[in-house]
Amino acid sequence: MLTFFFPILILLFSFTCLFLVGNLILRYIDYDKNNHCYIISPLIGLTFFSIIITFLYNFLEQEINTIRYFVLICIILTVILSLKDIKKILSNFNKILILISPILIIFIFTLFFFNENFYVFRGNYWDNFTMLSMSLIFESFKESAINGLLLNKNFQLENFEGFYNNLKESNFSKAHYNFSFQNIFTRQMNPLYLAVFYAFRPIDLFLLNYILKFLFIINTHLAFSFLLKKIINNISKKYLFFITLVFSLSFWNLYIFEIDALGQLASFAFFILILSLTKDFYDKENFERLKKNIFN
Repeated sequence: MLTFFFPILILLFSFTCLFLVGNLILRYIDYDKNNHCYIISPLIGLTFFSIIITFLYNFLEQEINTIRYFVLICIILTVILSLKDIKKILSNFNKILILISPILIIFIFTLFFFNENFYVFRGNYWDNFTMLSMSLIFESFKESAINGLLLNKNFQLENFEGFYNNLKESNFSKAHYNFSFQNIFTRQMNPLYLAVFYAFRPIDLFLLNYILKFLFIINTHLAFSFLLKKIINNISKKYLFFITLVFSLSFWNLYIFEIDALGQLASFAFFILILSLTKDFYDKENFERLKKNIFN
């Protein structure tokens, strides 16, 4: 029973943390006065942590454990700073939970009725295994140590001549190196997410990856809802709920979910958010206010 409830708790906990951090950032830049901006709070939180994790790992060359502690400190500070607006925050959070309830139900349904074969072997398990393998390397090695790892496995870093031949012909000390080495210097964001996410062990890595995919789908769901509210004035809650659900379960979302295209799955919500926010650039008064709050 714990195996069933623990993934649900992880998803809700992660989503709540993203919501609180995003809500605090929106309040700081005074964007929370815009109607319905609370909907994008989780995506703003994800944006913040994307920047922080990348900066700490790639530029400051911190270990993943150090980054986890930093993320935890950010969450604790956010909770403390959010206490004075707790009633408004809880009200907005409940509205979001209602909006994403179909996605949560689907997640719970698949956990209850399907076993690990469902979330491990999707349409493109090669990419899935590659992302998981890269995340294991990022969890074990700092950025500066990856070059040394490759040199230890007889790769030539100077020009990468014969890189893929070496990849195919070598018997590495760990089987997952065959997947991770081919993309070790590219597409790093999602493996970094996963490496930080592995703090939730003993849940198995594939299930954590499945949880992260649903977290991305939820953000896409909310971003599209925000877009609808931006372009359709006074849209009813009923139509908003229905149209957003149809979009989230449409072909493209399901396709990138099924083929484990984590890059597209993570970035789709950001793309929709950018489309939504472009309206603010055409609203001169709103844009000037935002610029003043951010840079002054």
